[in-house]
Amino acid sequence: MSWTQFGSMMGWFTPVIVLVGGWLLNKRLNRAQADKTRAEAKLTEANIDKSHADVQAVILANTKALLAEQKALQAEKDAVSQERISSLQSRADRLENRFEALRAALATHGVWDAAALIDLKEIKPDYPPPPPFPLPYHGDDR
Repeated sequence: MSWTQFGSMMGWFTPVIVLVGGWLLNKRLNRAQADKTRAEAKLTEANIDKSHADVQAVILANTKALLAEQKALQAEKDAVSQERISSLQSRADRLENRFEALRAALATHGVWDAAALIDLKEIKPDYPPPPPFPLPYHGDDR
């Protein structure tokens, strides 16, 4: 085979080789492009998922902050309420002690009043009886 025949044969095979090579190259390029498109779709989906996760994280952080604030406010309210209850309990105890002291004083004085009325009636029999002294009754008979 001479160089001319070889060159002529190559001239005939060259377009076929170029076409087959181009087709193979185009197929590989299309496959690479499809792989790239799938990878970009996965990346976009991952970014969307990350965005959703970020939104959920912000919502969770805000919810935690609100709950902490609500707990702090409730603790403050509870402290104020407990202080008021303690103050009212102390005041109620003082009033109860004063009432018991007044009741004891009235009972002691009542005996003296009765004795004084008896002595007064001996001297002045037409002296009127003392007015009634009603104590309010609140259902607590101590």
